[in-house]
Amino acid sequence: MDLMLFQNQPNDGHKFDNIIYQAQKRFGDPDPESVHVELRNTGGSMFSSSGRGGLFSGHGLWPGVGTRFEDSSIINPEKWKIYPMDVTQVEEVAIFRWCRKKLGRAYDWLGIIGQPLPGNIQFDIMWYCSEICYKACHKFLREANLPKMPKIRPGQVKAIYQKAGII
Repeated sequence: MDLMLFQNQPNDGHKFDNIIYQAQKRFGDPDPESVHVELRNTGGSMFSSSGRGGLFSGHGLWPGVGTRFEDSSIINPEKWKIYPMDVTQVEEVAIFRWCRKKLGRAYDWLGIIGQPLPGNIQFDIMWYCSEICYKACHKFLREANLPKMPKIRPGQVKAIYQKAGII
């Protein structure tokens, strides 16, 4: 199983990635260049939530795609940082079984907009990428003692997993 972090690609036309990068820099995140998170299983399927696609594809507007699986053969690996995760096969199966139950949820624009605000509102019907990927691992990697993170940005995930010895 891998943690996959998409790196900001300045001037690629995805202005929302640039906004995430700038916000993470402002928050002092340890890896602000990582603007999107995916979990990849050993079979090559990636799971996350994405705001790209759907009715307003490319415009960053509702409804976006939301939670989905993608085949990792579609990515350009030069645009990603990929970290093998130290998880058992039993943990991986449990994580991806839970992910399958979360398919079709909407992209959590409220959670993204609420990053700089105090508090957190979370509905099980909406998720953003780092939120759902972290929740899946937090739920099933109990031995790692991952901290509870009501809000988590892509730039924080790697640092927490490194500290926990997962990557």
